[in-house]
Amino acid sequence: MSVPLKYLLLLCFAGLLAWPARAQHKDYLAEGKQETDPVKKLELFRLAVQHTPSDLAWFYLGATLNQLERYRQAQEALEEGLRTPNCRYPSDLNAQLAVALYYQDETGPAAEKARLALSLYDKHSTARYILGLCYMSNGQMDKAITEFETYISQNPNSDYGYYLKHLACYRNAQYDCALSTLERAMELKPDNRNYLERKVLTLNALKRFAEAEALIQKMVGAIENDPISLLNLGNSYYNQGNYVQALGYLNKAIALLAQKMEASPKFRLSNADLIYNVYLTRGNAYMAMQNYTYALMDYARARDLKPEDFMVYNRMGQLHTEEENWEEAILNYEKAFMYNPGYPIGWVNYGFAHGNLGNNRQSMEVYTQALRIPDVESRGLLLNNRGFAQLEEGYMPESKADLEAAIAEDPEIPMSHISLGEYYLAAKEYPAALEKFNQALGMAYLSQREKHTALHKRGILYEEMGNAQQAEANYRAAIETDARMLDPWQRLGILLYNAGNLCEARKCFQEAIRLDLIDPYVRETRASTIYTILIDKKLNSPCN
Repeated sequence: MSVPLKYLLLLCFAGLLAWPARAQHKDYLAEGKQETDPVKKLELFRLAVQHTPSDLAWFYLGATLNQLERYRQAQEALEEGLRTPNCRYPSDLNAQLAVALYYQDETGPAAEKARLALSLYDKHSTARYILGLCYMSNGQMDKAITEFETYISQNPNSDYGYYLKHLACYRNAQYDCALSTLERAMELKPDNRNYLERKVLTLNALKRFAEAEALIQKMVGAIENDPISLLNLGNSYYNQGNYVQALGYLNKAIALLAQKMEASPKFRLSNADLIYNVYLTRGNAYMAMQNYTYALMDYARARDLKPEDFMVYNRMGQLHTEEENWEEAILNYEKAFMYNPGYPIGWVNYGFAHGNLGNNRQSMEVYTQALRIPDVESRGLLLNNRGFAQLEEGYMPESKADLEAAIAEDPEIPMSHISLGEYYLAAKEYPAALEKFNQALGMAYLSQREKHTALHKRGILYEEMGNAQQAEANYRAAIETDARMLDPWQRLGILLYNAGNLCEARKCFQEAIRLDLIDPYVRETRASTIYTILIDKKLNSPCN
């Protein structure tokens, strides 16, 4: 049957009307791909999905929303794309969905989507680096490094891949790796200011302070409005011992970071390393100034940003060690070892804290465990501390062996000579003990506590040898070095009492009692010699 001409013309006209709509969809998609302005791209892709909601149109819409940091909307668009019948781009959609989830701090689901994208196409770069970032966020640095290395092998000319590996190495305290990979990124993109700033941070971590300072000088133009430059300057002044100047720069950095975090929810996630380091460094500066309250507050803020990072727990342990809060110190060192069992200084302080609680056998176990770590640093210090704990417990042959091994390992540690001197003192080998105390006191790098201990122990040695004059001189020198320690006051008081110098003895005992009352960790009792002598009638007589 033939169609009347007028109906045929109407059908043709309808077809012509429909044709621009289909063509218009193709134009929206094509125009969106060519557009450089992300806001205009977004509008074009929205029009594309309105006309024909294909999985490809949803993909471009979701990717653009990610670019504009609208992650919840991106997630909805990408999920819609995956629901498209006969979806042709599941790997791309899942990879972008992983991006959206990661920046909403949903690292578990993000990693799952990234793995799914890689199972469909194992060379998907976006999925690969997002999976690495998820591992890094969860503290799995070795796995993150593996993912970034795979990304680099597939994209050898990508500076971003090397930068990501640098971040993972840095967070894993592998600073040589962090520096070498960053320098490769800088070769590929030499004008990237962020890379320069990260290099300063890494050089400081490697204690290459002069190189870091020289690099900072190249970046002085942006200091006032750049938190990374401010951190680097703060770090540099901190390492030079200028803590007040360091705090000035760090306080400015924190104020700027607070503004940036308020302006962009993504900023905190993508700059967690920077924010963490500012708080950690400012905490270190406060701690160096013995402002322990403020230091602890900053360490707590750093810990909240990176709860799997061993360094902040180690620093909190050191703070509590300084305050002689041994129980809290132990708890924090245990946390540090959970995340980095090979860190040597933490083991030294962990055992030291147990020793100060009188748990010598526990401290011996700690040092023994640390010494089993292959290529452990500070081996001499660990041997010294274990030897001293053995001495305290009366394990004399074992103590001597460890202390001699400590000196052989590192002859420049004063405490090892002092501890071996204490061994000889306990064994009544006075000439050998005196040689060790003198050797320690003649060393160039002697801390206040080490000097105090050597003088105090040498005083005991002279007293046991019957040389009261030299004993008194050493006790007084120990008190002059550190008047906060009870033992020299007590021993000097007894010495003066026995010599008939009752008024001077009374002053020493009163100071010893004052220290005993304010120091809950001093293991003295009311039945000790100082209290028995104090109630002696001879000391109650007036002193001129």
